[in-house]
Amino acid sequence: MIAVVAEFKVALSGAGNFRALAEQHAHRCLEREPGCQQFDITQDPADSEQWLFYERYADEDALAAHRKTDYLPKFIEATQPYVLERKVRRFDVRVDTLKR
Repeated sequence: MIAVVAEFKVALSGAGNFRALAEQHAHRCLEREPGCQQFDITQDPADSEQWLFYERYADEDALAAHRKTDYLPKFIEATQPYVLERKVRRFDVRVDTLKR
């Protein structure tokens, strides 16, 4: 499994537009990409400019398919006027069973 964490600093004046575009993007990913297993959007209650996306993909192929969609660059372009900073990190997640 692959997790992607995207952090955004969003101008307060564009927060409403950013939220709408982010929710639309998340729904597209979940509906159109079988390998997209989770897509959460969170606004930091302590800092309303900070937003966090948590995305989970089944495997490398699923993440590659996400990167090739036509709506990912459209989302980036549409949110560009509102985003002050963007940072994306990828994590390869291995789930181990812990035993006592």
